[in-house]
Amino acid sequence: MGESANKINKGLVLKWLITVIVPIIIWMIPVTEAFTPQIKTFLVITVFSIFTIAFELMPTIVPSIFMPMLYLLFGVAPAATIYSSWADVMPWMFLGILTIANTFQRVGLVDRIAYWCITKIGGGFKGLAIAVLIAGILLSVVLPGGNAHAPLIFCVYGICLAMGWGKSKEATVLMMYVLLGTYTTIKFFLSPYLFLTAKLGAPYELGEMNFFTFLYHNWIFTIWLVLAAILIYKLIGPEGNMPSKDYFKEKYAEMGKMSSDEKKASVIALVLVALIMTTSIHGIPMGWCFVLMACVMYLPFIRVANEDDIKDVRYSIVFFVAACMTIGNVGTEVGVGQLIANAILPYMHGIGETTFMFLVLVLGGLGNFVLTPLAILATLTAPITQLAAELGIPHLPVWYTLMTSTNLIVLPYEYIAYLFTFSFGLMSMKDFIKVYSIKSICLIIFTLVVALPWWRFIGIL
Repeated sequence: MGESANKINKGLVLKWLITVIVPIIIWMIPVTEAFTPQIKTFLVITVFSIFTIAFELMPTIVPSIFMPMLYLLFGVAPAATIYSSWADVMPWMFLGILTIANTFQRVGLVDRIAYWCITKIGGGFKGLAIAVLIAGILLSVVLPGGNAHAPLIFCVYGICLAMGWGKSKEATVLMMYVLLGTYTTIKFFLSPYLFLTAKLGAPYELGEMNFFTFLYHNWIFTIWLVLAAILIYKLIGPEGNMPSKDYFKEKYAEMGKMSSDEKKASVIALVLVALIMTTSIHGIPMGWCFVLMACVMYLPFIRVANEDDIKDVRYSIVFFVAACMTIGNVGTEVGVGQLIANAILPYMHGIGETTFMFLVLVLGGLGNFVLTPLAILATLTAPITQLAAELGIPHLPVWYTLMTSTNLIVLPYEYIAYLFTFSFGLMSMKDFIKVYSIKSICLIIFTLVVALPWWRFIGIL
């Protein structure tokens, strides 16, 4: 017992030493015209806060509160920028999502859907995991642009709760497969980011780009999809013990007929999915759809939600989301993205295609820590495209590579969809960092060793 406690204490001390020493090292870096006092202070505060979260040194809500406060107290950026995240839909979307999830769980709809799905899928845990992955891929075709994970996550969340998989290896695999199916697929289905990148990379153009052209260029990443699925499964190593289908049929039968509240919740769920699928028609952003339906649940003639459903929301996640957005907003304000670009771009002159693409991936991967994917594209597309032209490297595969770099995720806060999935509390930070660090390294290798030769073979590189 004493040895175990000693190991824990040593591990905790080491984590705190890293958390404190790394920001001190950053603070000792001399200020220059490019490395401004605001950037230095921003990095010190951000790195310290990220380490406290990554090492789970304190409750998530604590650094989520003190990080923006420190930005303000040390004059890193104006309050309007620091707290602008609360004027964005994202924190409110998570409040809506978590309220809806609590309500659906309380009335029994989550269990009913989960039992029904399991009885139809069968095939044990591996069969369930593959079904989740395939569902994610199909949904990403129906709901392009990053909306596919939202409806699927509720179903998977319900299955995990019904099986008693709280924060477990099984739940981790399924949640990661949701992200793998819905977000990795934009690398080989027509990505909305491509059109933004093309606009930012003017005067260079996409040419005759359509769904099939994009698929022809990037189908090679379907191989990566399979490899990544195997990698996740091996790294997490779920036991995957599941009762037979008969057990779930019995559990489903025990629930009997749907209650009045379940029926109301089902209507809410269907309307929510319909709203998400038709955002291009009605113009309501996906995030506000969750907030709207969470409020509708409390209307007098519906009253499917109660006070506990919103009171029991994990507000630490809501504050965490706002804090994550603050990192991107403040990082853009002080010019961190341009600093990263200026630090690496000079070394990209006179190099070969493969080295150039490697540096593009590294540049985008580093940018993920302090910028949103859109901010990375906005900051890097123009200078990288121009430099590629000077080196005689075609712009289209460069754009593909830059978009791929936004998928080099290590921590959940780096991308809102990953944070969304992590917020359900079914994955540990340790497992997340382990899997996505290794996955990011493997994606870099795959892009350089497999994707680049394919692009050369078809003549776009």
